Amino acid sequence: MTRPSVLRRLSRPDLFWTICTSALIVQLVVLITYSWYLYRRFDLLEDFAHNAQAWYLIAHGHVSPLDTIRLPTTPFLRDHFDLVMWPLSLLHFISGSPFSLLVVQDVAIVVAELITMRWIWSLLGVRLDRHRTAAAFLALVVLMANAWWYETVSFDVHLTPLGLPLLVAVGYCLSRGWWVRAGVAAAACALFGAVVTELLLFVGIGSLITLAVRRPASRRGIMTALAISAAAAAWVLGVTGAGANQASNLASQYSYLVSDNGHAGTFALLSGIFHHPVRALHMIGHRAHAMVRPLITSGLAGILSPIGLLVAVSTLIPAALAISPSFSSVNDSFQTLPVVPFLLVGDAIVLLRLGEWASRSRSRSRSRSRSPGSEAVARRRLNRSALIWGMACLLAAAAVVQDERLVIHLRQTWWTVSPSAAVALHTGLDKAPASAEVISSNGVIGRFSQRRYAYPLQLSPQTVPVKATHVILVIASAGNEALTTTQVAADVRFARNQLHAREVSHAEGVTTFQWNAPSGQRNVTFP
Repeated sequence: MTRPSVLRRLSRPDLFWTICTSALIVQLVVLITYSWYLYRRFDLLEDFAHNAQAWYLIAHGHVSPLDTIRLPTTPFLRDHFDLVMWPLSLLHFISGSPFSLLVVQDVAIVVAELITMRWIWSLLGVRLDRHRTAAAFLALVVLMANAWWYETVSFDVHLTPLGLPLLVAVGYCLSRGWWVRAGVAAAACALFGAVVTELLLFVGIGSLITLAVRRPASRRGIMTALAISAAAAAWVLGVTGAGANQASNLASQYSYLVSDNGHAGTFALLSGIFHHPVRALHMIGHRAHAMVRPLITSGLAGILSPIGLLVAVSTLIPAALAISPSFSSVNDSFQTLPVVPFLLVGDAIVLLRLGEWASRSRSRSRSRSRSPGSEAVARRRLNRSALIWGMACLLAAAAVVQDERLVIHLRQTWWTVSPSAAVALHTGLDKAPASAEVISSNGVIGRFSQRRYAYPLQLSPQTVPVKATHVILVIASAGNEALTTTQVAADVRFARNQLHAREVSHAEGVTTFQWNAPSGQRNVTFP
């Protein structure tokens, strides 16, 4: 006789999960195809070059690679202490192309969505008696339509989306009572650098609050969440204290918050905000619109839940307080990407709580159902349920409408390298051996970073070190380029007339040169 457990394994898959899994697989294929398009078009900037250079050098035996993409040159580890690049470098033995980093990011995004849906499904199963599948489909539409995923994929490779599945897994495991799994996922978050670990701190605190108010409270769960939060805080403070979190740009982005322009350390910044809150509030007021956008795309109501509120605060406030507006812009959506899954989970928590309130109201009304006016009581009961569903649909519709507007923004910002420019860039790349130094415009430097010395042109004027005799110059106004066309034209004239570099390729907005640097020349200054 066949055992019941075998019958359960062989039973027909649930309709929702069949459709959900299929949709996520299709999305993954679309994301990888899109990444391949960007890669082939050379539409990859400094951040891709930064990670791809380290990935390449580690795979070629440089245990502690130097980052030449972000000047001045420093060890890669001092960026955010991104240890995960070492195991990722093993992908070089499968494929020597840094395109694999883009694929890993695409996979990480889809896995984060899958874990988010598992989390929401578990919440719906515990608190929703009926319409579980309909509610899950509504959440899936809001999640997959979110423009933040597609904006993130459009802009290079970053550690925040790579570590996002683990952050969501920590929250999900803590909510389900899987304490050991939560601890393992939290420990793995440390591999993805200080930014991911900072977010882990707030995921732990949000989960701690949720577990503390749950009845009956789980002492082991509370201790696990507390330990994760404390360990994350200690890790971030240790990494920052050791000077290995320099890419957070505390001094350049947040020094205005420090009293009397003192040292812009973590505690100094917190003290400055406490003593001069008007400065912080003034900056947040300027960035309010940018802060609201990711909240709307994720449903907004989740801000009322502990996990949604804390992740939103820890993500949006630092981005808003930075001097540079790009931190909270749509282009730099990877900075605020964690808001998306945690706020959507918060939406489910808040709306289900409202549903429980309506259910308790229905229970109290049943005792009065035989009394005069029972029809009015039933009508109020129906109105409460309709109100909650209407609120959920309204939030979902607002999210999708906002997403549609942001997706249109993609075409206005990215995909700016023309086919002819991509051909010229490919010709220049073919002429650049691994031993050559590359000096490239920031907007197209990504694929030229597979070497020991690669420097971006991102200032005017700019002095660049010369570390090799054979130098490839890639000067372009194509791509997401910060320099103006006038500045780019001046660089081209300088390379041609002053350096006497030999032109290798030329197309719309792109010129590549070969330059044999004179013996003893240590640097070159572009106008």
